Amino acid sequence: MKCQMSTARCQRSGAGFTLIEMLVVGLVVGILGAIATTSLISLLRGANKTEIIKEIKQNGDYALFAIEVNLRNSTGIISPCDGSTTNYIQFTNPDSTITEISCTGNPSRIRQRTLPSSAGEFLTNTSVNADCSQFFTCNKDSVSGSTTVNIKLTLTQAAAESEIDTSSSQFFVTQVTLRNR
Repeated sequence: MKCQMSTARCQRSGAGFTLIEMLVVGLVVGILGAIATTSLISLLRGANKTEIIKEIKQNGDYALFAIEVNLRNSTGIISPCDGSTTNYIQFTNPDSTITEISCTGNPSRIRQRTLPSSAGEFLTNTSVNADCSQFFTCNKDSVSGSTTVNIKLTLTQAAAESEIDTSSSQFFVTQVTLRNR
């Protein structure tokens, strides 16, 4: 800076920035960075939540579809059909084999198997847990003789893979009326 003694005025040479200007720029950049980071985290959380919901929905839709097809094509229910609620159902197939669909394991998954085999296939994968406390309710109409099976199922996300909390669950319900044979 050049200062003149007679006029007591100082003139700035324009060669740099003052400390206050640098602090203001740093503050603005910090605020914009914080806003951008928060937005990015929200975007990632939303995308992860959407992926989890999609995975749960696909598992539930597939399980219900497989159960419905098998029950509609069955020739009869072996399990008690008295209105009680169970976590499994057994029925006879057109080829006279017996199929069991159950909610088993810890964590719970939906499994379909042909008896007496202990093997079978899972209708849900390991990314979801099934709550099958009221899975099947079977009722037989005494007047028409038709058998109706109510299916209720809640699927939730298995253990979270990320530190961002994105847990989710979906409730599935359907009713299947067996074909009269």
